[in-house]
Amino acid sequence: MEELPDHLLRLEEAAKRLGISKKTLWRWVSEGKLPAYRLGERLIFVREEDLKGLMTPYQTKRKVVKNDLHS
Repeated sequence: MEELPDHLLRLEEAAKRLGISKKTLWRWVSEGKLPAYRLGERLIFVREEDLKGLMTPYQTKRKVVKNDLHS
């Protein structure tokens, strides 16, 4: 089979890049969190750009505790 364009990934490759199981990726597709595209009856792909859209910056909410021992 020919190489896919860089921006299209098979589900196995997409799951590997995200560090998740293929089952989790399928769930995201079925829940509408990640668009997928079908080619023929069996081949399903996701766009690399859509994977990037899933990623959001993570910021911790640290609680500052004042240390009154040195007052």
